[in-house]
Amino acid sequence: MTFCAELKAQKTLVTGQVKDGETREGLPFVNVYLKGSTTGATTDLDGYYKFQYEGKLPNDTLMVTFVGYQPAYFTIKAGETQELNFILSPDSQSLEEVVVVAGENPAYAILRKAAQNRSKYNKLGLKAYEHESYNQTELFLNKLGGISDSKVIIEIKNSLERDTAQRYLDKNGAPMIPFAVYETVSNYFYNQSPETTKEEILFTKNSSIGIEPDDGLNRLLEGNGFREFNFYNNRVRILDKFFPSPVADGWRSNYEMWLVDSLMVEGDFCYEILVEPRSALDIVFIGKIWITKEHFALKKLDLKLSEKANINFVKYIYVKQLMSKIPEVDIWAPLVTDVEMNLSEFSENFPGLVIRYHIVDKKFVPNKEQAAKFFDIKVSRDKTLEMAEESFWKKHREYPSIETQSDSLRHSPNIHQVIATIDTLPRVKKLSKTARIFGTGFIETPYVDFGHILSFYAWNNVEGSRLAFSFRTTKTLSKQLMLKGWTAFGTADQVWKYNGEFNYTPKSKRFTILGVRHLYDLKPIALIGRTLNVDFMFEFVSRWGNIKQQNPYYYRETELWFEREVKTGFRTKFTLRNVNYNAIPNLNGVGFSEGNPATITSTEAEVALTFAKHERAFLRRDNTLKLIGPQRAPTVKLSGIFGFQGLLGADFSYQKVVLDISQKQKEMFGFGTATYTFSAGYIFNRLPYPLLKIHQGNPSPFLFLNAFQAMRGFEFVSDYYAELHYTHFFNGLILNRIPVLKLLSKWFKARLFASTSLAWGGLSATNATLIPQVEKNGVLTNYFRTLSPDNPYAEVGYGLENIFRLIRIDFVHRLTYLDNLQGSPFVIKVSAQVKF
Repeated sequence: MTFCAELKAQKTLVTGQVKDGETREGLPFVNVYLKGSTTGATTDLDGYYKFQYEGKLPNDTLMVTFVGYQPAYFTIKAGETQELNFILSPDSQSLEEVVVVAGENPAYAILRKAAQNRSKYNKLGLKAYEHESYNQTELFLNKLGGISDSKVIIEIKNSLERDTAQRYLDKNGAPMIPFAVYETVSNYFYNQSPETTKEEILFTKNSSIGIEPDDGLNRLLEGNGFREFNFYNNRVRILDKFFPSPVADGWRSNYEMWLVDSLMVEGDFCYEILVEPRSALDIVFIGKIWITKEHFALKKLDLKLSEKANINFVKYIYVKQLMSKIPEVDIWAPLVTDVEMNLSEFSENFPGLVIRYHIVDKKFVPNKEQAAKFFDIKVSRDKTLEMAEESFWKKHREYPSIETQSDSLRHSPNIHQVIATIDTLPRVKKLSKTARIFGTGFIETPYVDFGHILSFYAWNNVEGSRLAFSFRTTKTLSKQLMLKGWTAFGTADQVWKYNGEFNYTPKSKRFTILGVRHLYDLKPIALIGRTLNVDFMFEFVSRWGNIKQQNPYYYRETELWFEREVKTGFRTKFTLRNVNYNAIPNLNGVGFSEGNPATITSTEAEVALTFAKHERAFLRRDNTLKLIGPQRAPTVKLSGIFGFQGLLGADFSYQKVVLDISQKQKEMFGFGTATYTFSAGYIFNRLPYPLLKIHQGNPSPFLFLNAFQAMRGFEFVSDYYAELHYTHFFNGLILNRIPVLKLLSKWFKARLFASTSLAWGGLSATNATLIPQVEKNGVLTNYFRTLSPDNPYAEVGYGLENIFRLIRIDFVHRLTYLDNLQGSPFVIKVSAQVKF
């Protein structure tokens, strides 16, 4: 009886009615809640409410708020049933700074004012700032239904039940398995002019399964450099997509807004606004935002990805953020940011991936500019990284929560210890090793990796079966020195090919690499001596099938290079190479120049300067840089190439200059994104065609980027040229708004894109006469075609990507040089790609 009485005493019940102070009529949809919380009730159409609370009250103040009225407060008695009626007085000052158009949605007036203040309150408007940042990233496997009965999952579950009582659940209450956690404390710096950033990583604490320390992926998951959720920007990048902010310029084209409440949020009286997408298929948010009454600043947000948005493999994305005003300046900066995303639609039997970010920014210092030299190193790491005690991390995990309608994301206790235990399980170790083989393409051992596995075998009509063996050393053997190489043998041509390379990266804060390579191989002429790196898959496919039509040559190259990052965003590279071209007997049928010599040799030095502002990259296991994500600015590379006759048997002296500009996923003013490459060059001397510019055609049925899809493999040669490859991705801008085409987006997840490729150039008379001629039907014709300066090569394309989340189909029309085509002016290219 005593126990029941105690329970009954802890039940608080408050009923009553809320009325207008002038008309005395009941007010519908008024919020009645405990001050400082979201626990409460809403009045019905006649203004009546019923507030009930079980347990100890967090406070005893009941607050009543409604848009256009002054808030009311009353002290309630805990554990009792009571009736409280409220009379609300109109607030004549509530919208004094807002112009409301007659008959319009009242939320529009508030949003107009907030959008006007977007740039004013954006921290990027400061000439500089710095702050301390605590970042926590957790990775879990969920959606275990398809593999829940597998031996490895059973082994993990048994371990969790035996060693810890902690359960990990996703937002839907389904069980999850942790496999990585990264915690970082760092100082973050920003200068506006020139715009640049730096992160000083002070402390890290990382635990993971199957992610090696030197993978480079660690650099993406720790720290703040790759996560910036600034909703005062017009668009916010999550994964590789740009989401329009609810307070962006032109917000009405993406969102519908509804004013639903007014209440106190962390000391600021705010308008609570419901956010809904205008088109359910658009990549936009849905949820709530809170805008302050006094400043019309974005105070808090609780948003999620629209459920029907056309993003691959994403089940949900939740973003919660709490802003605070910086006292010294009129700036509102994020205080706490919580993000959870679930990537779980790969297949029915494949587990999902849950990623949680938690970011706390504090100790904000505005307008403290740093010297330009300070930013030469974009990310620096403190020498005391391993000195932080557990008490240090526990203190940082005691962060403020964001009280919203969705549960707060909290740090999972003991997760580092749990992951360490899982990582020791035998079946987990075996599965991790297998997954890495398919993920990286290499069979990994402690000291040597073997692969890429796709390079082990190929077949073509010159080499027959090409059998290859390749390897590379690991960081375990040496962190600075890497050896790699391969050898291959053709069963038809009976020729051994080989490649040997070593590169050395000294201990340095800046990226520095010294490398040496010697290569002997069979290659199509169009893939020899290109100024841009050849895509691995392009080279892989070029080894298969009828490669005779691609005019292959035996090719020997010795190369020495030195590359260094001089400062953030600026690299230099010096390369010295000796190249020998050998015609294949009874195949090429023609030499390289006058007199039809079967071999030529060149020795050249190349000096390259690369400018890559805001570059996002990490160092891969083979000591090369991997660019990731959208590029905020183009990458510009300027190269000078100088040939030396007589040096190491070289036949020619020459000079070349080449300019390359590229950018991917550039946002195009809200009309989708674009990826482009531009290349231009000039060759000053009389040279045989292998040393000129051979425009890259694509005779295969597969799509290869930065190639001309409707051009033959070695159709055009130039000694001065300019090329442009441009693709525009509409990201649902068209398909989602045309009723008939919506079905493509809804059923097939397809997305529309358009492309164009242009080549302008020509060939000097001296080089034109040097190219040998061949006899066709009794008529001598040039071996290559040449471009006319007043008639550029042009092709345009369009197509659908993301079909069934994987397939891309390009329809390409060739517009010029249709005479003597030896093919179709219209081609279809197919490719597979994994994109969000």
